Amino acid sequence: KGDSWYALNASHEETDGFNACDSGPGFGCFTDEPDDDGFRNESGSFRLGHRFADVVDIELHGLYSEGNTHFDGGFSPFFFVPNETDFVQQEVGGKASFSPLEIWEVKLSAGQSRDRSENRQSVDGSTSTFNTERDSFSWQNDLTLSEDHLLTLGYDYLVDKVDSTTAYAETSRSNNALFAQYQGELEGHKILLGLREDDNEQFGNHTTGNIGWGYTLSNNLELTASFGTAFKAPTFNELYFPLFGDPDLDPESSETYELGFRRTESWGNWSVSAFETHVDDLIVYDPNHITPSLPFGGANNISKARIRGLELGSSTQLSGWDISAALTLLDPENRQSGSANNGNILPRRAEESFNLDVDHNLGKGRIGFTVFAESHRYDDVANTRRLAGYTLVDLRAEYPIFQNWLLQGKVTNLFNKDYRLASGYTTDGTAAMLTLRYQP
Repeated sequence: KGDSWYALNASHEETDGFNACDSGPGFGCFTDEPDDDGFRNESGSFRLGHRFADVVDIELHGLYSEGNTHFDGGFSPFFFVPNETDFVQQEVGGKASFSPLEIWEVKLSAGQSRDRSENRQSVDGSTSTFNTERDSFSWQNDLTLSEDHLLTLGYDYLVDKVDSTTAYAETSRSNNALFAQYQGELEGHKILLGLREDDNEQFGNHTTGNIGWGYTLSNNLELTASFGTAFKAPTFNELYFPLFGDPDLDPESSETYELGFRRTESWGNWSVSAFETHVDDLIVYDPNHITPSLPFGGANNISKARIRGLELGSSTQLSGWDISAALTLLDPENRQSGSANNGNILPRRAEESFNLDVDHNLGKGRIGFTVFAESHRYDDVANTRRLAGYTLVDLRAEYPIFQNWLLQGKVTNLFNKDYRLASGYTTDGTAAMLTLRYQP
């Protein structure tokens, strides 16, 4: 209250689960164990903050989560996957903001996150451990040049570490970055310019940037256009995990163009945007990438890929019902010249998806539902494993039972649709959940 604020959360989740994998010995988890794979998790988090003398804001946050999960695993002279994992996730951090000058605001943040897991294999009782840690720091300076012009300068630092019974060729990697951004408005034209320089310990220096523009016409039609570049380093698992990682992977680089239109009408609003992304060295899982160290395939680069898309969205209110809908049309194409997969659809990307949200206030409560649909996709680079499209329906409701107490309920996958997001791996059927929320 007043100059202080806080938030506390605690949760417990436990389920008998479902059979997570039914792939058989040839792919997926390389086994067929028709059992339920259960899950248990307890977690707690906090957020505490205070404003000192109306000039300095300081906030601390933390998270602790532990649990156990079962999953299907295979065993052969060449392959080993544990069947049960105990895990602990921890995160602690803080941030501060203050203004040395009226035009200058400083934002500082730092944190550490840790993930620890112990995996047990059911065949012989052997164990393996995977411990990862990330330390991060950010220093951002916002300089108000004038009422409509803001300049941001900053520095980011992070270091990733891994300690495991699995031998990794590299166990730590740091990244230093300098960034600058300008936001301004000139005679109704909104302008955004950004530049970032990353110095990655493993993959060297990479420069990325973005340009954005927006303008609102007299008829309340807003036009937007943008261009940006990006860089993504492979994860340690993609590089070194046994029987999956490839140490010769290259980092991804991409450039994206986007053009959009938005307008607010008397009945609601609508938006249309078209985009195109060109990716060099896209990182994917490729079951046909067979090498002496990857007998079942593994991580691989697609040298050239193009992702073209159109997004349409609209929202309105009709007879007290809040309705919003979004449609995405995607053309994700493999453009690796000289490859038999040139022209194929990129793996695990649906070409059409649709989302509908409908909500209604009912007395003091609120009810609603969501319809989400996706077309078919392919699980592999060669487009030989087809995953069927699907439609899901979810229900939700909430009601304030007492002062500061809110009862929430939801039902997911109402019609118990059997669908796959990855070949051989199943998804949850119909599930119901009740939540009792207290907010003073």
